[in-house]
Amino acid sequence: MDVVIRDTKTIAEFKAKKAIMEARAADCYAAHRAAFENWTDGDPVKALYSWDGSFIVEYASGRWWHYRETSSGEVEWY
Repeated sequence: MDVVIRDTKTIAEFKAKKAIMEARAADCYAAHRAAFENWTDGDPVKALYSWDGSFIVEYASGRWWHYRETSSGEVEWY
């Protein structure tokens, strides 16, 4: 999976942020996929943060979704 990372100053910082983003993408994917009987978007192929701070995951289908955590700790997509 491609991960778009901006504003890191060291390789260690880059690697840490990449690991966090990959884990978050996996969590978002799992929650989103579980909500559907037939998931048609495929696996995650890219993860990045939007200008507004939302987390974006692009899937093999070419579709992408914004994700955020609700006040109750659930993953929400739009």
